[in-house]
Amino acid sequence: MTVLLIARYTLHEAARKRLLLAVLVLTVLFLAVYGVGSQLLADEIRRNVSRGPALPFVAGLMSLMAFYIVSFLGGLLAIFIALGSIAGEVETGTILALAARPIRRWQIVAGKWLALALLVTCYLVTVSTGVLVLSQRSTGYAPPNAAGAVTLIVLEAVLLLSLTMLGSASLSTLTNGAIVFMLYGVAWVGGLVESVGSIFGNNAMINAGIVASLLVPSDALWKGASFHLQPVAMILAQNVSPAANPFAAATPMAMPMLVYSVLYTVTCLLLAMRVFSARDL
Repeated sequence: MTVLLIARYTLHEAARKRLLLAVLVLTVLFLAVYGVGSQLLADEIRRNVSRGPALPFVAGLMSLMAFYIVSFLGGLLAIFIALGSIAGEVETGTILALAARPIRRWQIVAGKWLALALLVTCYLVTVSTGVLVLSQRSTGYAPPNAAGAVTLIVLEAVLLLSLTMLGSASLSTLTNGAIVFMLYGVAWVGGLVESVGSIFGNNAMINAGIVASLLVPSDALWKGASFHLQPVAMILAQNVSPAANPFAAATPMAMPMLVYSVLYTVTCLLLAMRVFSARDL
């Protein structure tokens, strides 16, 4: 019950921040641009291309890039809303109002995490649904497994949320932000390095990408989601030429990596609870 009360308080505080309003406005703008662009693209292809397979292929590529942006926005939102979730209140002293009561500190972390995870999940599901509806309406394209892709994208954001909260429980807001953003960037670059290494058969680059994925498996989750978003023709093209799209995967996410990502998320949350419980306020 205490965890739910803290979650409710956290949602109330999040709703008052201008960050969420800015994210919503920019998201609506993104969906509007995507909807108009996909409609114009579909009309152009129908006018100038006589063969049918061209539209599904291009529509699939455009939908994949739209979800890539959705994944990126979800990751940024998760990091931004979690940066000061604990550290910010410690720095301003407002956390003492909660910590001084008969509430265990792990309950504070759990309540905040629950509220922010729910917020990020609702955001990603809503935006993803918007992209799917716009794609279906303009081009008639529907990803082979949209539910599986959205689930992995949500898991990616929740993973970053847990990692950021771990930093927020032990570091200042500024330090935590610098570290988490750098780790997020390392994961993205590592995934790109691994893809390029696969193209040229460079084992050193592949191993470097794997290490980056183990450090922060956010890009690995996106690659897993990308497989479920692509039409068969696009996957076949990547199998023939891996250089066709280094930002997507031609194979489903390996189960060990999926399990590792879930354990990584849970471990970060548990460590955040433990660290904050031992922190001197």
